[in-house]
Amino acid sequence: MSILKYTWGEDIVHFELIEEPGGCLLILKETITSITDHSSKDLAGWHVCLQFIEAIQDDGKEVERKIEWKHWQEQYAEILNKLV
Repeated sequence: MSILKYTWGEDIVHFELIEEPGGCLLILKETITSITDHSSKDLAGWHVCLQFIEAIQDDGKEVERKIEWKHWQEQYAEILNKLV
């Protein structure tokens, strides 16, 4: 297992790579200390990055990152607004 952990502002971002047959499992954890107006943007960014990695691994088809980011940013903003 390999771990990369760092601070992102006041938050903590934690990546784990776990070896599996034929590849590895990537686990991403972000500890968010407080929800801000920027939180939905960060979450959408992580979401699209993971989609992009998955697309490269699966079929090489590129993800329309700007379109996907906008979609997910709106989704995360809606979810986060219910939490605060």
